[in-house]
Amino acid sequence: MVVAVILAIVGGLYWFLVLNEEETTDVVEPVKVSTPSSKQATPSAEKEKDETAKWKRYTSPIGFQIEHPEDYQILEDPGPPSETLSTGGVTFLPEGVKEEDLVPVMWISYRKPDKVSAEYDSRKTENTTIAGYKAVRATDNLKFREDFWIFSPNNSKSVRASYDTRGIEEPLRTQYFEIYVQMLSTFKFLPSQ
Repeated sequence: MVVAVILAIVGGLYWFLVLNEEETTDVVEPVKVSTPSSKQATPSAEKEKDETAKWKRYTSPIGFQIEHPEDYQILEDPGPPSETLSTGGVTFLPEGVKEEDLVPVMWISYRKPDKVSAEYDSRKTENTTIAGYKAVRATDNLKFREDFWIFSPNNSKSVRASYDTRGIEEPLRTQYFEIYVQMLSTFKFLPSQ
């Protein structure tokens, strides 16, 4: 009995120290992880430049720019002003996605800076930055949707950038999300005229 216990202990130690170590020393390719938070992974600049080299630049009538894949459709909605909207917004749709599908989609809507906190006060959020700008990120529905409120340096402008992938399966969900993150990294408020 004692011999069996000793053999079990020795066998367990052998597995833990030798066999388990062999399993964990395999070479694993790094996984590219992109998040629009300040804890962003930094992919190869050269690879990212190649991926975005043919992108187009969209300039909004209210003073921001963002780059997007050249085959994305742009749908502008001037929309009427409302309690929180200063005007409408713009939707970016991947090639082949119809407007009525609305998934996957990225949209940016123009917000009144003094009213936006009413939109996110009831939601779980965190402070972050987007392309160097102060932002608030909703963290309550990250499985299918991302919502950011981005503020210009003097808080004279703000936008809500949202992304939705309901109904999209992997690996497309991840691919579209990576494009969304790259698009947000190109976001820029323009100086007021």
